[in-house]
Amino acid sequence: MYEARLPPPPEPQPLQYFVPNQMLLLVEHTGRISPEQLASFIKVVEQPLDGVRLGTRRVLTFTSPQTADKQAPAFSLVFLTVQGISDSTERLIPLIDHINDQLRQQAIAGLTLQVASPDWLLSGAPDHIGTGGPGTPPLSVAGSTLAGAGNFLASDAPWAWTLPDRLAPKLPPEQRGTGVDIAILDTAPCVHDLVHAYDRWQATQPLLRSLLRPGGQLHVQNADYSDLVRLAGYQLKDHRYVMADHGLFVAGIIHTLAPQANLHLIEVLNPYGVGDLESIALGLWRLTKRQSQRPLLINCSLVVNIPLPGHPHPELNWERLINEPELAKLMGLPLESICNTLLGEQVQVVAAAGNDSSKHDLPARFPAAFNSVVGVGALQKDGQPASYSNLSDTPVPNSIATFGGTAHTGLATAGEAVLGVFTGDFPGTTPGSTTPNTNGWAWWSGTSFATPVVTGVLAALMSQGMSASAASSMLQTADQTHAQTNAGEGVLAVRQGS
Repeated sequence: MYEARLPPPPEPQPLQYFVPNQMLLLVEHTGRISPEQLASFIKVVEQPLDGVRLGTRRVLTFTSPQTADKQAPAFSLVFLTVQGISDSTERLIPLIDHINDQLRQQAIAGLTLQVASPDWLLSGAPDHIGTGGPGTPPLSVAGSTLAGAGNFLASDAPWAWTLPDRLAPKLPPEQRGTGVDIAILDTAPCVHDLVHAYDRWQATQPLLRSLLRPGGQLHVQNADYSDLVRLAGYQLKDHRYVMADHGLFVAGIIHTLAPQANLHLIEVLNPYGVGDLESIALGLWRLTKRQSQRPLLINCSLVVNIPLPGHPHPELNWERLINEPELAKLMGLPLESICNTLLGEQVQVVAAAGNDSSKHDLPARFPAAFNSVVGVGALQKDGQPASYSNLSDTPVPNSIATFGGTAHTGLATAGEAVLGVFTGDFPGTTPGSTTPNTNGWAWWSGTSFATPVVTGVLAALMSQGMSASAASSMLQTADQTHAQTNAGEGVLAVRQGS
């Protein structure tokens, strides 16, 4: 089974926001970086650090594919190991502050340092690793009322989506999403588990059958084992269970709304829902190298665990970051630079706002808060903002909120959460225990699952010739009756089931 690919996490550890003994540098330059350039640059960075040594793990360079100029402006993310300090993340903080204070925006060996940053952890988008995670754990669907061999696009199916009249695409349901690629950066089951799930439930689970059929629209790209092992010790606080189906659940929502879109499920989070800046940057970098000219949307049902103003930050002893909002924004610059580059190539990123709130009043997390990203918050089934959902975006008027499921006391509510494909066992009532999955369905709530609703509707609109930006604007004004939440977020009023 998939879980065997990665050892289970240890007993709960102190909360962590970033990977110990690792950091990254965002540098601007022209053309490619030579090994000699990089060595000279790192030597200058190391010099005042009192015995600290920096080793290069990976360099990801981003350029515009629209130019053939070998000296065109570019930027690179240089991921480093930090040797000569203890494993304590607190030793890394003054080191990074010092580099930024002394060297930021200086040109060294042809490279200009824009920011030094920890390798921040990511999580599938109420609690911390040190935060993120689904709004609730998944909940089994009782009985066999959802089983059947019918068409997964039946309009009266309990998993079907009803859109506002103004948004109903002109194309028939079975053609929506034609000509559009969608990359889903998330968790991913291994091929063995997907084949097992298809063999077990394809006769009785119509959505799973369509999504996982051989030669179908879903293409899974699992992470290298070395990258998963690197993140093996991390899990979400209060969500210590295997959630390899998080990305598959997201894919099923998109597939229902845009069944002809090509879905690329790219594993950037480990089976416990945790990744880092390196894993997501690698996934996005690979997308910049694709050969297809088809329109591309990127679904990120995840958040970066950089605490922004108002966010909880237990056990984070970085007073400067907490008290200086501009520093928090600077920490997001490496990922924001990638998202800006993608938007410049007409590639739209759609991202979950996060599930930190209890009163729907905390700001969106990165990447949803970036200007180049469509941020998505969650509504309950009654159309009111979900209590767990952060505000959808920053600034709020650029945001979209849509159905992401109701939650009571941190649990999904049967019939009021989002219904979707789930192939693994469910978390049990005691730590480490599980409950068997009998039908391939689950109820699940979170901004993670509001996000693919927006992505799927965008893909359906783009398949009839609309640009991503025009489709996004249309979504924000789609429901004239409930055009905004009380906070001013645009509302996409959809309904799942009859």
